[in-house]
Amino acid sequence: MYVHSYKHKKLVDFLPMSPHSKISDLTKFCVCRVYNLHVEIIKQIQTSNDQYKFRANLHKYHDLPNVEDYFMIYIRPERCDLKTSHK
Repeated sequence: MYVHSYKHKKLVDFLPMSPHSKISDLTKFCVCRVYNLHVEIIKQIQTSNDQYKFRANLHKYHDLPNVEDYFMIYIRPERCDLKTSHK
């Protein structure tokens, strides 16, 4: 799986709590678990992207042609001038 330009977002507090309220242990545990899960998923996506990039780069053609190399070029008829002869 490859995710294009994935950037994780910062967490935002939409409802600030009053300084006198307490958070239960279960809530702290759930929040920590979800946060750790997000961190783990971000790491997995990053490693998957790196592996995909490495495999894709292996298939690239890295050799440059030499001066004496021959190439076959196909020019579509609609790109040619109608007055010239076709070979």
